[in-house]
Amino acid sequence: MKLLMCSKCNEIFNLDYSIKSCKCGLTKGSYLSDAESKKHGIAEYTEYGIPIVIKNNSLFQAINENSEFQDGKTIICFVASKESIYFRKNSNL
Repeated sequence: MKLLMCSKCNEIFNLDYSIKSCKCGLTKGSYLSDAESKKHGIAEYTEYGIPIVIKNNSLFQAINENSEFQDGKTIICFVASKESIYFRKNSNL
């Protein structure tokens, strides 16, 4: 799962194949729709975006095991680097 956080208004939102934006409008992003990008879930975003990746298997495991843990279950997520294979910066969105 990929999310974007706006560095100006701090809103976090999920992505789709249509362009979505935060409430202040400075961060925009979408999944790329070509076949190779769809296969790997590659997304693009504008300058103020902070790309976040949540490992799907970690999330699903936490959901399935949550009833066993009183304080919830930890998931694996990270802020993608500028050289990330998951995100590409695109000022023209």
